[in-house]
Amino acid sequence: MITSARVKTNVVVRATDAADRENIEQVLLDAYEQFQEVLTHQQWEEYRSNIIAAISANKSWAKLLAEVDGNPVGAVLLYTSSVTAYGPAAVSIEHPIIRLLGVKRSARGQGVATALVEACIRLAQEAGAGYIYLHTSDLMQEAIALYEKLGFERMPEKEFTNQAILVKCYRRQIASPGIP
Repeated sequence: MITSARVKTNVVVRATDAADRENIEQVLLDAYEQFQEVLTHQQWEEYRSNIIAAISANKSWAKLLAEVDGNPVGAVLLYTSSVTAYGPAAVSIEHPIIRLLGVKRSARGQGVATALVEACIRLAQEAGAGYIYLHTSDLMQEAIALYEKLGFERMPEKEFTNQAILVKCYRRQIASPGIP
C-alpha cells in the first residue's frame, strides 16, 4: 500500500491482481470517455478498444489502483520500456513508461493523479531507473499541466503520430545525474 502526503484526501494506491481488472476498466473508461466528444467515432472506438486491450494484456510491469475510502477512483499502468508499452514502435525508450493514467471525473482535484504518478516514480526508483517517461496529447491539457508541475520535461525526439494526433513525450529524471 502506498499513500501520498501531498494529496487533499486519503488516497491509497495499491498494486492490483486479476480480481481488480473490472475496477481498472471502469475507472479508465470513465476517465477517458470525455474524449469521445472530440474524437471521431472511429478514433474513439479504436482508443476504447486499445484501453481495454492494454488492461487485459499481461505486458505491464505494474497495474496500480487508487482508492478513496475503499472506492476505486484512479488507475495507471506502468511498463518497463516502449516495447512493452506499445510494441515495436517508431520510438525506443529503455526506461519505465507511465501509460493510461486515469482518474474518474467525479474524483478529480483530490490529488489522485499525483498519488498515482508518485507511486510509479517510487517503483521505478526502487528498480534503479534513472528516468521515467509518459506520452500524452494536446487533448489532455490538464494532464500536461500536472506532469509539468511534477517535473516532467518534454522530449520531442521521442514523439510520434497516432491517427493524425501528435503523441507528445515527457520525461522526468528520478535518480541522480550519472545513473542511467
